[in-house]
Amino acid sequence: MTPAPSKVTRDQIVEAAIEVLDEHGSDGFSMRRLGDALGVDPMAVYHHVATKAVLLDLVVDEVWARVAPLVDETGSDDDWRVVAARPVRALRRVLLDHPKIVPVVATRPATTPRMLAMLDHHLGRLAAAGLSPAHAMPLLDCLVAFTVGTVRAEVREPVGGPGVPPEEVWAALTPQSHPNLAAALGGGYDWAPEAQFETGLAALLGGWPDPADPGDGRVG
Repeated sequence: MTPAPSKVTRDQIVEAAIEVLDEHGSDGFSMRRLGDALGVDPMAVYHHVATKAVLLDLVVDEVWARVAPLVDETGSDDDWRVVAARPVRALRRVLLDHPKIVPVVATRPATTPRMLAMLDHHLGRLAAAGLSPAHAMPLLDCLVAFTVGTVRAEVREPVGGPGVPPEEVWAALTPQSHPNLAAALGGGYDWAPEAQFETGLAALLGGWPDPADPGDGRVG
């Protein structure tokens, strides 16, 4: 017998799905756990979302909805590189708040309504700064991929569970066994995710060709 429609809303379902993902990750996510979190029969969720895939797309949509208000648009829009950096910095903040959702964002198509609205809005801001939508799209694709990838490495949620802590491996290296790695460590290298993200972001933006400069020979 098909359960009667529950009184939960689609927004409540998405919020609960994020909470279940935060606790159990994508591998441990199930409609049963979602139903338990909502206090309803898991089958009742299907009155609001057709499939688990649709629900995960709604989670991605909510992630982008949380990114939008964090994008600082108070600065100058004269430099398109400055404008392009704003949404990915905001995306990084949201993903670090929900590290177990990163694999979902990394693998679900980013074609949800609020994400598309945000993208269209930001393409307009980039166009006003001198970067046309056709030139801006591949840049934003690259920046989002870079951001999601670096956050995924930063949160250290390895497939199959944790192994030997990297710090233990680094500590065991010697100039005899790994002379170049030992030189890097002895020369001041330290894992600094935020600084490395900002350095990589600056390098990507600095190396992207400027369509307004015919002499810019950089390869995008």
